[in-house]
Amino acid sequence: MIKKDLQIIVRMSKNQKLHLQRQSLIAGCSIAEFIRQLVAGTKIEPVPAVGSAELIFAIDKIGNNINQIAKKVNMGNPVTEKLLNEVLDLQIEVMRQVKTIGNNQNSTQALQHSEDD
Repeated sequence: MIKKDLQIIVRMSKNQKLHLQRQSLIAGCSIAEFIRQLVAGTKIEPVPAVGSAELIFAIDKIGNNINQIAKKVNMGNPVTEKLLNEVLDLQIEVMRQVKTIGNNQNSTQALQHSEDD
């Protein structure tokens, strides 16, 4: 582990600090670690949001169901209530997951604010 015994103080606007906090949150690290990675020239990749795989799967299922509905309508066939309810249930699940991810990101931001202050 590299010894970190030097401290650099930087003045910036509130907007600049918010931008830095957002970027470090996207990278999944503290502001200090984010800056160290930038200085080292490391390519910084965004960290996938918690639950994003499940969210992508649910959105994909909605897309498939919408395609089934469009195909039936274009062929002149009636769309069943069961299929419409399936799409509605999936949409509710997606919204629940989006809200959960948003709450997780807000919690992470709050933790980072307390670390940085």
